[in-house]
Amino acid sequence: MIFLVDDDPIQNMLTSKLISSVDEGIKFKVYQNGEEAMQAIKSNELPDIILLDINMPIMDGWEFLEAYSSEKYQAKVFMLTSSTMNEDRSKARDFECVKGYYTKPIKIEDIKEVLRKHL
Repeated sequence: MIFLVDDDPIQNMLTSKLISSVDEGIKFKVYQNGEEAMQAIKSNELPDIILLDINMPIMDGWEFLEAYSSEKYQAKVFMLTSSTMNEDRSKARDFECVKGYYTKPIKIEDIKEVLRKHL
């Protein structure tokens, strides 16, 4: 199971289509912010992979990572963001659960790599 956590519906549609084009059998759910995703996780919907944006309303990516990391969940998180700032890349590396950092729009080669290595 993959969680797409991003408030941009167009980005979610594109990423969903890429995932499906790689493997139609992969299940994924879309959440508009970190709080929605965290509520799903706390109700025992446990993803294998989380594709996480940084800038979102209600609970942004950094707040999500703080809450997620404090609970020691097992999913691998990949930042999927429009931010190209070195500070954000560096901050993402501070979280053990973050396994990669991709800028939008994600490429099909990146999706294939993430799925091959982590699903």
